Amino acid sequence: MAPSARKTAEIARASRTSDSQRIVLVTPHARGELPVHKESGFSGYLIKPIRAASLAARFEDERGNIDDVEPCLPARSHHTQEGLSILVAEDNESNALLARVLLERLGHRPVMVGNGALAIESFAAAHKAGTPYDLVLMDVHMPEVDGMSATRTIRMQESAAHAARTPIFALTATVTSDDREACHAAGMDGFLTKPLDREHLLKVLAGLNKAAIAA
Repeated sequence: MAPSARKTAEIARASRTSDSQRIVLVTPHARGELPVHKESGFSGYLIKPIRAASLAARFEDERGNIDDVEPCLPARSHHTQEGLSILVAEDNESNALLARVLLERLGHRPVMVGNGALAIESFAAAHKAGTPYDLVLMDVHMPEVDGMSATRTIRMQESAAHAARTPIFALTATVTSDDREACHAAGMDGFLTKPLDREHLLKVLAGLNKAAIAA
């Protein structure tokens, strides 16, 4: 057994009691070692260099089958012109990646920013260009400008421009009664917990579609 394979085997054996996936990173020319990694307890693999889409797909894949012929890839996007334009403000790279991949898989057009200041800037630029966002997903806690401050600024921009109110949903790990009160006071319309859950997101999007039809 090669030194690298031996070391990964030791890691896998040490973590066998865990319910989490055990993913091994391998170079393209080291695929021949995959059977060894499987015997050692690894449930899946990723080929280096790692692509963002492959990593996100691995997070979503509960099976993580190491017998896959190729690294796990996301399903082909159902992107259409009817998809929503969605601004996502999220400073955590992993959460942002998962949100982007999920939204793209559902056929929408996410624009990712890493803090509230960039969210304000992107929101204003979209309105100025005549292509306003259909939805904003706003992380509550971000550097420079937090989600609630960014939301208050966006609401002031809408009011000054006499623009239609854009739905803004808070992204947060926990939702307490105080959180709800503060976010609603800032002008947010609802909440989504992190990491983004597909079923909850679909409910929010379904609500937006119903509102559009009613209008």
